[in-house]
Amino acid sequence: MELGLHRISRLVSALPSYARPTIHVTGTNGKGSTTAILSSIFHASNITSGRFNSPHLVHEWDCISLNGSPISERFYREMRTRVEAIDQQSGTRATNFELLTATAMQVFEHARVDVAIFEVGMGGRLDATNALPDECIILSAITAVALDHQSFLGRTLEQIAAEKAGIAREKKVLVVAEQITGAVKDAIKHVAELHKAELIHAPPCDKRPWETDVDGPGPPIFSTNPFFNPPPPQPVQVTIPSAQMSVKTVLGLQGDHQRQNLATALCIIATLLSHPTTTAHRTTLANRIIQATIVQGIKTARLYGRLHFVHLICPPLVPTVTWRAHELNNNLNLNPDLQLDLSVIIDGAHNHAGCNALAIYLDTLELHEPRHFVLAMSYSEDKDARETLSPLLRPGDHVALVPFSPVDNMPWIKPMSPRMMSHAVRELIGPEGVIWHSPHDDLEAETWSQPPGDVPRQQLADALRWVASRSKAAIVCGSLYFVADLYRILKQGDTSRVIGQATQSR
Repeated sequence: MELGLHRISRLVSALPSYARPTIHVTGTNGKGSTTAILSSIFHASNITSGRFNSPHLVHEWDCISLNGSPISERFYREMRTRVEAIDQQSGTRATNFELLTATAMQVFEHARVDVAIFEVGMGGRLDATNALPDECIILSAITAVALDHQSFLGRTLEQIAAEKAGIAREKKVLVVAEQITGAVKDAIKHVAELHKAELIHAPPCDKRPWETDVDGPGPPIFSTNPFFNPPPPQPVQVTIPSAQMSVKTVLGLQGDHQRQNLATALCIIATLLSHPTTTAHRTTLANRIIQATIVQGIKTARLYGRLHFVHLICPPLVPTVTWRAHELNNNLNLNPDLQLDLSVIIDGAHNHAGCNALAIYLDTLELHEPRHFVLAMSYSEDKDARETLSPLLRPGDHVALVPFSPVDNMPWIKPMSPRMMSHAVRELIGPEGVIWHSPHDDLEAETWSQPPGDVPRQQLADALRWVASRSKAAIVCGSLYFVADLYRILKQGDTSRVIGQATQSR
């Protein structure tokens, strides 16, 4: 992977001009959720919007959305082909992510969206999205800063923060999340001052009791037994005095950390509504955003792969193989005609901060012990599996370890070997915990021989069936590339491996 703006800048200059009003968002975690909330508010306000997220989830084209829905494969191929032709003619030799970024720009320009939202791929200063023209940027935002991609962005939080602050634009606003404080905020402030950008700190988002006169009848509480009920939305309130804004609504996105992402999104909206630097966009955007559309947009915001619940009906796995301590044990055979209920919590947590947020959320659910995880992680030289998973796993947990499928046009992304992960996992779950490996685990070389990755998907299916034979709930996490495999099984009708039916929480 090679960061830098020289290729993408050359490519963008050779393409039809991009002139869409644009919001640019970076951060270690929370970018996707913040942009999803913004997109939902714009949609509720009858404002046409485009959204570019990274990485893609199921298919490469689903990283580009119009009005909250992924563009079609046909439209994507058409626009991508045009970009690739210009890339070849100009001799740019852009990377795949640079081609994706340029394709998103052309899609949004072709659709003439009222506003575009671009999520940074990695870092900020040298990310391909930072080639967006200055005159198009309405404002920039940083959602959160944590240790990730240290070999590219720096070894300290301050160094990483400075790289992310590199998206600040001359005399424009840079919104920063409420949780960014101390030396990290100082590092961002220093870079912002170099760009003469104004730093605006997002307010807190308060959790409040459910109020029937505001929120309607109370929803059923979370349950996996005897019936599946997804967790209720969060009653929240955000007040931004500088914009004379106070919003009281319910947030469908789960987890305390999502309140911080909501506060950042609302700070962006408040800046659009009231800040002098956004006056030029006031008629097109801000005049259509009212209290009711903000409330509705927050209620309906959704993002797959982030604390998303799916209910499955699974046939059992017969037989299953587990590693308890260092001994192999075969479970008792089960009736293959038996159908088992399984509630699946899907989250793409892939770094220490993300795993910590997931752990905090899981504690609120009070799941029956032992907890059952299905895990995969991407491999990188600076990723320590034990350090990443230490906030999440605890003694006695049961963990299935599997790989994930090859990622479209990203051959450098590979899963960490399940056997490599097992050493770190064993240290965390102790001798009383259980580690499960698929009987297909020895086919690791075949996993990467050809797309679409039938071997890792079969391992995921086996893992879910293994969990279903012993628990009512599974937590599928460790990588967005991994949770995408579950969505592929569901989306492509490949349910015979796992389920008789599926109910996804909305």
